[in-house]
Amino acid sequence: MGNIIRLNDKQPAEEWLSMSNGGTDVLLDVLVLAGSALAEKDSEKEQVVWLAQHDQNVVGLGTVGFDITEMPWTKADFASQQVFMLRCIAAAREKLWWEKLEYEPNEELLMPQLDTFESFIRAMTEELVDENERLEWLAEADDDDPQLNGFPVCRKHQVLRSWCGCRFCTVYGHGVSYF
Repeated sequence: MGNIIRLNDKQPAEEWLSMSNGGTDVLLDVLVLAGSALAEKDSEKEQVVWLAQHDQNVVGLGTVGFDITEMPWTKADFASQQVFMLRCIAAAREKLWWEKLEYEPNEELLMPQLDTFESFIRAMTEELVDENERLEWLAEADDDDPQLNGFPVCRKHQVLRSWCGCRFCTVYGHGVSYF
């Protein structure tokens, strides 16, 4: 079992990013680390929190694949959101905050995944933005979900939290998020 990330449901299967569960976790870990370090605007924090909530340790193995078009994009802020995601990918390649990981990512596997993820982000256009995806995501949030409460970070890992908590506290067995 694994996960698939793709641009959208119209993308040919041979272009999908199909990863093992472990590979998916590493990709999302480095993106969440970089994004947490770089995010300043709420729209940027939303992108990071959205990625962080794809936590297999909470929602189950093989259940966190997604389409790039499902991310919380907005037409008004699309260009800056896209630039932000590209900055996150570049920062992940530069190992921004990797010292927070309790493992050493296999760069031979990860870098091609980052390349493919980047190609999806570059292929995303304002015309593909469905703002209902963001509105549905926000509507599903509980009153205490981070994206509705000022985007808190984990005290221990300094990363943005999702409704799952801190993805690094859950994966490293710390049991709880450090609020």
